[in-house]
Amino acid sequence: MKLWTNGHFHSMRAPRHAHFNVLTDQGRIVDVDVNEAAYRNIECLDMDGQHVYPGMVDAHLHLVGYGQKLARVDLSALTTKSDVIGRLSASDPNGPFVAEGYRECGVTKDELDRVFKGGPALLIHNDYHSITANSAALEKAGIHSESGRLTEDAAKAVTAAVIIYDKETIKRYFRTSLDALYAVGIVGGHSDDLFYFGDHVKTLEAIREVLVEKPFRTHLLLHHQVYEDVLAGKPGVTADLEFGAVKLFYDGTLSSNTALVSVPYKGGGYGQRMWPPESFRDLMAKIRAAKLPVAVHVIGDQGLDELADVLTAFPPLSGKRDRIIHASLAREKTLEKLGRLAVILDIQPLFLTSDMPFMNKWFHRKPELLFAWKTYKKHNLVLLGSSDAPVEDPNPLLGIHALVTRRNRKDDQVYTENERLDRFEALKMYTTNHAVISHDPHGRGYIGAGYLADFTVYPEDLLKISEQRLLTLKPSLTVIGEKIVYAAATFKVLP
Repeated sequence: MKLWTNGHFHSMRAPRHAHFNVLTDQGRIVDVDVNEAAYRNIECLDMDGQHVYPGMVDAHLHLVGYGQKLARVDLSALTTKSDVIGRLSASDPNGPFVAEGYRECGVTKDELDRVFKGGPALLIHNDYHSITANSAALEKAGIHSESGRLTEDAAKAVTAAVIIYDKETIKRYFRTSLDALYAVGIVGGHSDDLFYFGDHVKTLEAIREVLVEKPFRTHLLLHHQVYEDVLAGKPGVTADLEFGAVKLFYDGTLSSNTALVSVPYKGGGYGQRMWPPESFRDLMAKIRAAKLPVAVHVIGDQGLDELADVLTAFPPLSGKRDRIIHASLAREKTLEKLGRLAVILDIQPLFLTSDMPFMNKWFHRKPELLFAWKTYKKHNLVLLGSSDAPVEDPNPLLGIHALVTRRNRKDDQVYTENERLDRFEALKMYTTNHAVISHDPHGRGYIGAGYLADFTVYPEDLLKISEQRLLTLKPSLTVIGEKIVYAAATFKVLP
């Protein structure tokens, strides 16, 4: 049993509601605002006046994939071809070589061939739906491309041919990911990992083994190509591992011009459906027969509208909720449809700052609604905050900054100011809203008796600090089930 005292313990029941102490035992909160004199003989942790929130959760990311990015060459800060080539030229020329975060700036297969003469080389684009490959990588996959730039299924085929994973590598990536997430205050994440690293059994074993040593509230989506096999293995649910909806893809991404939109791209076309309509509906019928919800990637407004019709025709079981991942572009008529469904939206606030600067590049005429989250909420849609890491930075305060300011940190541009959310709404998207799709919905997301002892601690009040301070503030402590998994060097837990 532990007494956490001398802090501002924000319950998240109301903006200014907080407790002055919290009593925990066996990983849960057992009481709040207790008479401290009655607990003199137990461990007491003095928060030194800091601000304690329910543990932050990222509602859509790739846990193993994020660790993988942290272990590889990262090109995400480079924007010119000369800078990218310079960085690549400093790498081992013999390959195999993989870099991540590449932002399209014209690097071709031939240029990769000149740098990497001894083996396959891949640049994984920042949207993770496209790659640029050298000749050796294409040859290994048996795919021809003049430019080396590939999207969607072709990109996946080349990547799978070049990169082979063993269990120890997956475990290393997962550990690296968790350490980085602890440091930004994240205690849990909803992840799509089981399909991308070879045999799903090996990946699941790796995740389970790491969770024995490093706690993390891990919610795994079940990719549509492995969900039957995973569930047939009766994987079971623990405090740190639960299984969620079946993951599907309806369209692609904006940067690759494969998101399915209602207005044409400047380069021509309206994007790409990942499935023929009838095949998608057949798969939905099969998943519903198994009594499972779905989590569907869709970015374009046309794709979102079509998906709303499919979900209307194939509703989940009573009490279950489907998830829509991204939903970046929309139309009012589509939001009216979604408002009638048992659906949750996993949004990525930083997509606003990454994608909005390129809308004029991609479209002559923009779609009706772009990242219009306040409008979404007017249709009573539940929004969960996420990063899609490794696509975006998982620091939740950066996401909250984007939600409340709609300001691009790089050039100070504000996009559709009338779509800003208030600070408390934004904070709930990372602390409380995720509980609605947990296997333990009444034990997560708040600070109060019966809830998990998961805390993210900051030296300042997130509801009062300046918007600019959201960009620089760091957590002091990250706590999972009473266990301190991260402590900033500047913070000392007082005995």
